[in-house]
Amino acid sequence: MPIWEGRISPVLDVAGRFLVIHFEKGQEVSRREFLVGQTQSASLVDGIKEMGAEVLVCGAVSRPVAYGLARSGVRVVPHICGEIETVVQAFLLNTLDQPEFRMPGCCRSRAGNAADICQIAPRTDDGRPDRSPCRGGSVEFEPTRSS
Repeated sequence: MPIWEGRISPVLDVAGRFLVIHFEKGQEVSRREFLVGQTQSASLVDGIKEMGAEVLVCGAVSRPVAYGLARSGVRVVPHICGEIETVVQAFLLNTLDQPEFRMPGCCRSRAGNAADICQIAPRTDDGRPDRSPCRGGSVEFEPTRSS
């Protein structure tokens, strides 16, 4: 997870510090911080993958980075805010969909208006984009295919 001043960094693409926590059977085994410099989207994706991330909890994320992470096999949990330890506990308890973890301005934080649909939608059981209002949770991004 990208971190800044004890909280989830608000924008993944410009984050300079990452916290990687390794869990086994719901228990923390290790934690390491990584510093990164300014990089291009592809370099950021490669760096996150090299850190050993399988799941990335983050705030705002650009489409190129989100798609790159998805292609690399990293599950992205976007639009999350909060203090690091509180977010870690919520992740372990599978409660990151609670309102206190929603980024301000995220469509998930609006009053449930049916017109509020994420630009990058979660998937339905049959793999199609879910066009219902945002409900939180993880998001699987559909990378564009190049010929």
